Amino acid sequence: MNKSCILFVMVIFIIACKHKTPVTGKLNKDHSIEVTYETKDLNASSVLLIRHENVYIHGEKVISFSRSDTLPAPGDTVSMENINGKKDSLVHIHKLYEFFVTVK
Repeated sequence: MNKSCILFVMVIFIIACKHKTPVTGKLNKDHSIEVTYETKDLNASSVLLIRHENVYIHGEKVISFSRSDTLPAPGDTVSMENINGKKDSLVHIHKLYEFFVTVK
């Protein structure tokens, strides 16, 4: 009985971890706005955020434009020690931005 419960829970976890596909496979271009985000590293302390937008009405692209902004680079600055135990220099540990989009 106990082994069958463990097996059932493992099967549920495996099913839940499968790769999810997007809800819509194709963009409805009847009346929609397509937005894509892109980041590019400018230097160790700043990132360029680019937002591309395409507006569609009745299946045709009406307008397309891009906006950009400079953001501080996420990450941590850590002091490094040499083999003698002295703190030598500061090193920037690079991290990436995460995107969360809310649609109303």
